[in-house]
Amino acid sequence: MVLMKRFFIILFLSGLAGLCASGMSQTAVSNVRASQRTDGSKLVDVYYDLASTSALMAVGIILSGDDGQTWNFRPIAAVMSGDIGSSISSGMNKHIVWDANRDKPGMMWPKLRAQVWASSSGDPQPLTVCLPGGVALEMAAIPPGSFEMGAGIDDQGWCGPDEYLTHTVEIAHGFHMGKYEVTQQQWLAVMGNKSDSRWSCYGVGDKYPAYSVSWNDIRGADGFIERLNRHIAATSQGRPMFRLPSEAEWEYACRAGSTTRFGFGNSDCNRSDCTSCDLENYAWYCGNNSGSCGQSKYGSKPVGGKLPNAFGLFDMHGNLMEWCEDWHHKSYSGAPADGSAWLNPPGTCRVVRGGNFDYAPKYCRSAYRCPAISPSPSYRYGTIGFRVVR
Repeated sequence: MVLMKRFFIILFLSGLAGLCASGMSQTAVSNVRASQRTDGSKLVDVYYDLASTSALMAVGIILSGDDGQTWNFRPIAAVMSGDIGSSISSGMNKHIVWDANRDKPGMMWPKLRAQVWASSSGDPQPLTVCLPGGVALEMAAIPPGSFEMGAGIDDQGWCGPDEYLTHTVEIAHGFHMGKYEVTQQQWLAVMGNKSDSRWSCYGVGDKYPAYSVSWNDIRGADGFIERLNRHIAATSQGRPMFRLPSEAEWEYACRAGSTTRFGFGNSDCNRSDCTSCDLENYAWYCGNNSGSCGQSKYGSKPVGGKLPNAFGLFDMHGNLMEWCEDWHHKSYSGAPADGSAWLNPPGTCRVVRGGNFDYAPKYCRSAYRCPAISPSPSYRYGTIGFRVVR
């Protein structure tokens, strides 16, 4: 049973503003109100007014079950209906229906908050947001689309059994993703630390990626993303909805329209050898990064030193593995098909993707799932970092 003692809706105005943003969107969501039906259906009705200079808009909702302390729950598309999704026209009394019982059976939120947002219905455009101290965070535009997630059994020798259940994923809305792995400079700007002793063995500098950061350091209470969202809201730089990518979003962004082992093709690499191959044009991996901890040729490298993929993303193969939002599952059986994070049932480990500077080519592929690592949310290691999405 879903019981909502007090269902809070807060008004949110979409668009971009602030020093590093690309301009204001003439879009306003207003007069938002919601209630749960009393007919036993457990359906929630959300009404809002939408005014925009654009003919069609994309509309969505993000929820908080803890009275706005964290914003990490997106209703799944299959349980939403009405005036939500792409191609929504302006008007009064727009209506969204959320089947909360199907989405979260058995859950009760004494204080549930929701943000209703709207943005241009077309593909997103690249943007840059300003972090404290004027540090820039560049975001690439990832368009909506569908792709085949996973690797087929005909690619044996390259992939593991946890990748075999290839399935279609539909990414219905465009989103923004960090062009680079979050750097040490960006971490310090958001977290307010003057230094961090964890960055020594595998490279130190403003443009080096932030490594040895746990999922909890990023996503936990008062972690990087919570502080980033507070800063975005306080400086009026658009929607404070930064988060980690879902595993599906990460692979979709890494593939960038490709169906091959890597975003640039199948490559001429020997799958398990640390020898020179075309991967070195796109990645730091064991073939161009040898040595041991503390040696100048070994460890992470400054972000953006290799070629980007077709979406303008750097270091998706190699350099650092990257945290995702999802709990780790041993196969794709039951995985969401809409690109959302796989959060139920909860597990004990979180997903990391992308390979690292010490990995052979087979472990840097777009589909590689790192089943041998399966780190717990508190796990820190010098080969794991992250990038953010909004």
